Amino acid sequence: MKAIQAVLMLILLTGCWDQRLVKDINLIYSQALDQTHDGKIETTIVTIGAGTQNQSGATVGTSTMPAIISAVGTTPRDSRIQLNRKVSGDLFASKNRVTLLSRGLAEQNIYSMLDVHYRSPVSTTNARISIVNGPAKDALHVKTAETPLISNYLGDLLYGLENTGNIPTTSLEDILSLLFDKGTDFVLPLLHVMDHHNIELHGVALFNQNKMSGELSADQTLRLLLLDQKQDKEPRLNIKVSNDMR
Repeated sequence: MKAIQAVLMLILLTGCWDQRLVKDINLIYSQALDQTHDGKIETTIVTIGAGTQNQSGATVGTSTMPAIISAVGTTPRDSRIQLNRKVSGDLFASKNRVTLLSRGLAEQNIYSMLDVHYRSPVSTTNARISIVNGPAKDALHVKTAETPLISNYLGDLLYGLENTGNIPTTSLEDILSLLFDKGTDFVLPLLHVMDHHNIELHGVALFNQNKMSGELSADQTLRLLLLDQKQDKEPRLNIKVSNDMR
């Protein structure tokens, strides 16, 4: 009887029909979106995977070394399609840690830039999102001795700022409901690329519905968070209260 049950189980269990092998895909670890001079969307990604293809069609790179790749399209989805044509394996954003938007794009319609990520079943909504003064792709080219992998550096930077109460938690999932809430707006971290080795928090970008409408400095952001009843951190303030202070 047990033998018959075992045979029936083997027949009924078909296994994984939609498996995707790691050797056949390229994982996106961070991404940046910019607008070109002619109004198109440029998407830049940091990926580790099966390698990229050069102009002759040969695969270059290794599966353990990160690569920074850019592509331009008429929409964010189109630019992702163009990126897929530059790598040897399919692109998956399930490991994405950070999504960066240039200030120019943020001052337009931020949801139209993020719609492709919300609709994709393989995108992680836990990724942090931030605005960059100037081209967002510049942040992906920063090289730090502290953390060689730029995706880890950006992710750790934003997580650290959240944990110390300098910025609110700003993941793709957190802002999705606020994008459609007419009574509540949100803020996003505003980063500034100092040079090829440093990125600093400039403050936060203020949003009116789906468009960036202003900004606060880093010090002003701390005071804003102190007014937030949901804030459970203990931010540190350094305020001059008298001219006699040394």
